[in-house]
Amino acid sequence: MKALPVALLLLAGGVAPAQETAPTVTGIVMLNGEPLKRKPMKIACPDCAPLYPQGMPREDLVVGEAGAIRGAFVYVKSGLEGKTFRVPEEPAVLEMKGCRYEPHVLGVRVGQKIRLLNQDPHNHCVHGLAFVCGGFNVCLTPGLEIEKTLGKAEVMVRLKDDI
Repeated sequence: MKALPVALLLLAGGVAPAQETAPTVTGIVMLNGEPLKRKPMKIACPDCAPLYPQGMPREDLVVGEAGAIRGAFVYVKSGLEGKTFRVPEEPAVLEMKGCRYEPHVLGVRVGQKIRLLNQDPHNHCVHGLAFVCGGFNVCLTPGLEIEKTLGKAEVMVRLKDDI
């Protein structure tokens, strides 16, 4: 199966300042121009193909009518050197549901647990294609939950289902 357009973003961890003093960034990422027309992905898996007889709609660039991009991930590339932030205690949750990863993009801190769930009635094999933090490859049977923790910062870990 081809790599699905899903990514994890791993950011460095540490100890946080008080929550009320931590800055917040908000905004909307907009597309300037027309989005490319993309064909749906063909699915070879016999369990998943019947769910998408016309092919699985792509989610690598989803643009609303007003031009807002869904699932855009913005991070601070520099300027936080020497600052430390607390790693969230709650795990980030990534589900296989309807043969898709949900959510499509997930921000995860280094050292934060990632809970992988299989909500489908058949097996999936979640393969994290990481270059810096080593990645992972786990088989998820129906209803199974597995927790992973990645120990090094990496911008975008691509995921695919190896079944």
